[in-house]
Amino acid sequence: MTKNRVPVYSWYKDLLSCRFNKQQIELGAARTDNELSQAEKEAITLLEELALSDEFLLKMAFEPGDIQLLNNHTTVHSRGRFTDWPEKEKRRRLLRLWLNIPNGRPLAPDYADRLNTGGRGGVTKRL
Repeated sequence: MTKNRVPVYSWYKDLLSCRFNKQQIELGAARTDNELSQAEKEAITLLEELALSDEFLLKMAFEPGDIQLLNNHTTVHSRGRFTDWPEKEKRRRLLRLWLNIPNGRPLAPDYADRLNTGGRGGVTKRL
């Protein structure tokens, strides 16, 4: 269970970070009985509308061998609907990997602890 509210935006060490996931925000509010205000609901809707507008949206199709690298704290991104081939040998294979690099973007402690598992919300290997 989440112990703290995690902001969508965070200004820390002269850097603006953003992590927007509409579903997580709404589910988090519902699970913790923290009803979103009308202003918060409108802000969520506006950010979603802007992110999906032709002014900011970059559509791309992955081809075999493509790699996409994104920083979840600097890029608002999503995936559209995908219909795979019915034939097993034609189906796509999409691998996702979340990296937590030692010299990564500095994040405010309450922002980094979005999973309540410690800094940056993941397993960190000490070198």
